[in-house]
Amino acid sequence: MYRKIAELKSKERFDALEEILYTLIVQKFVEARIAMVPNVSILVSTDVVWPLQLEELKSVHTDETLDLILEHSLLVLGKQTATRYFSAGMFAHMSRKSMKEIYRDSITYGYFIRRLRNRFQLEKSMDAYAHMAESSGGKGMMTPELAAAMSILKDLRGLNPTAIGAEPKASEFLAYILSFDADTLKGFRSIRSKESCGIIDRHTHALFKDLDFKVSSDGLMRGEGKDQGVHLNFLRSKELVLEAVTFGSFLWDVEVYVDSYYTIVKN
Repeated sequence: MYRKIAELKSKERFDALEEILYTLIVQKFVEARIAMVPNVSILVSTDVVWPLQLEELKSVHTDETLDLILEHSLLVLGKQTATRYFSAGMFAHMSRKSMKEIYRDSITYGYFIRRLRNRFQLEKSMDAYAHMAESSGGKGMMTPELAAAMSILKDLRGLNPTAIGAEPKASEFLAYILSFDADTLKGFRSIRSKESCGIIDRHTHALFKDLDFKVSSDGLMRGEGKDQGVHLNFLRSKELVLEAVTFGSFLWDVEVYVDSYYTIVKN
């Protein structure tokens, strides 16, 4: 009896936190004046003209990350997306299963990039603070805790200090990412909370609900029935990837915020 009650309370908490996270993500899209695509079918429909929002989606990201995001788009969609000017007749043909996997992977990529960028900015700020303290002869002003943190960061990363608030160059941020080994980067790419994983599953399913699928034990999505695929303009494909990356970036932001109140991330 008590175990059942505990399970029900746990599920209620999980569902409530999932709703809070998703609501906050939607709010961030609204604040950025970006309309989220309700279903992929609307992008291929001839009855509805969905607004193209590439510039709005790009504006959400800093210059230091945008180049990496566009490189991700190039990687998952192909070299055609590197062209600045698109013909109205340029279409990509892909299965809905492939589109779904690209979208889901792009959410994870956005989460990963935002996570590393915030860490990068924090380390640069702390390095800059230490540099300013040393320049002013104020070493004694640092608390033991801060001094210890500085020491750890110097051991982890050999970056030169810069002024606080300075916008790091994309190449510098890329060098920071490449300084980690593959296993560490894989860890950064993993979604930290079950609630966030649940949101990704639900959102992706709602967007691509025309195709039935199941997630197998090996983590791969397997479609059921014949997937005829769709033709999607390259601009629309690129927009869809950018939306997914933005969703992942916002997911990281709200996860950090909610975790500060409800502890959803397990150490």
